[in-house]
Amino acid sequence: MRHLLCIVMAAALTMGFAAASVYYDDWTLLPRAGAIIVVMGLLVEYWPLLRTPSVETVSREFRQSIHTSTRVTISLTCYGTIIWAFGDLIGQLV
Repeated sequence: MRHLLCIVMAAALTMGFAAASVYYDDWTLLPRAGAIIVVMGLLVEYWPLLRTPSVETVSREFRQSIHTSTRVTISLTCYGTIIWAFGDLIGQLV
């Protein structure tokens, strides 16, 4: 559930900042969504890992959850970084 929430929040941030960029005709706003998505993805997905005292105390299910979190985090980090880097160029295409 946490993974789906992260993906939905990333899409909502992208659409919200894209709408603000169109409204204000300022395409430097969109890359800021990318920066937020990267930080959000890392914090939300790795928060359980940051709270775990040691690897020996975790169950097999928790290790599987960490594996899934890693995949989602890598995806959100890549997505957010691309928007962060190239979001302002979208305005030149419109």
